[in-house]
Amino acid sequence: MSCVVKPRAFRPFILLPLPMLRMSPLPTRGMGRNWGVDAGSLLWNHREVVSGSRFPPLAIAALAAAATTGLALLNTAQAGAALAYAGESVPWNGLLRARLVDWYAYALFVPALVWLARRMPVTGENWLKRLPAWLLLGLPLALAKEALYVAVGNLFRPGMFDLPRILSEDFSAEAATAWAMIGVAQGLAWSERRAGRREAEASSAPQAVTQLSVRKGDSYHVLRASEIEWIEAQGNYARIVTPRGAFLLRETMAGLERQLGPRFARVHRRAIVNLDRVERIEPRSHGEYALVLGSGECVASARSYGARVRALL
Repeated sequence: MSCVVKPRAFRPFILLPLPMLRMSPLPTRGMGRNWGVDAGSLLWNHREVVSGSRFPPLAIAALAAAATTGLALLNTAQAGAALAYAGESVPWNGLLRARLVDWYAYALFVPALVWLARRMPVTGENWLKRLPAWLLLGLPLALAKEALYVAVGNLFRPGMFDLPRILSEDFSAEAATAWAMIGVAQGLAWSERRAGRREAEASSAPQAVTQLSVRKGDSYHVLRASEIEWIEAQGNYARIVTPRGAFLLRETMAGLERQLGPRFARVHRRAIVNLDRVERIEPRSHGEYALVLGSGECVASARSYGARVRALL
């Protein structure tokens, strides 16, 4: 019986860094849960439906299709160049079809691998237990892929593809490719976990206050954060300067800096300024600066805070 031996394919393991590419699905925040009611939108916006940190299935399928198409074209060019170098004619159409079937067969397994990687991630704590299992999984994965390739090939050219012969020639390279794909799936799962941790940290971070309640005499005043020009430490108190005057608040500078958020900058051990009130910054000697506010007041920075001030320039 005649058979066709599948040409040994080039296996570029540059696939491994692919999960580090930052994928940005369509924005969903603030658009409501009812946005995208059709099937395509639900697939693409799976991040919102399932978890704030997961890649949508359609994006994973698109990445797999794009990567395998590119690899198929690369393999076709390599095989064609080898035939041309040997002085043989190059059947470009046949080579391209064979390589597309070869790589698309692998692409079909990508969603299942990502699904499994989410449930069985390899981490620094469990890698001794799970990594051998994943490496073992690569062997039946490579076998299943080759069986699928042979089945499709025999569908169009019955009897021309022999699975045992192809496995004897190419199984080690196929196993290495399967392990590379497992690495990609684990990388995607790791990226999702990292994004989830960042979202959790961001949601748990304290929000900047928008106003402060201070006492002056027998009265209490509500100061909006936006009207504060700068704050000066005075013993156990903080002197808050506003267009309405100065107010004393029993609070530490570190506490106020934390409460008021990123629009307020500590420029001295004894001074915090509202960045929205700064008109200009003038350099002084020895790495010190003068921050001139809209009211005309000048706040001097300390040399130890020079890097913070330079970051504002």
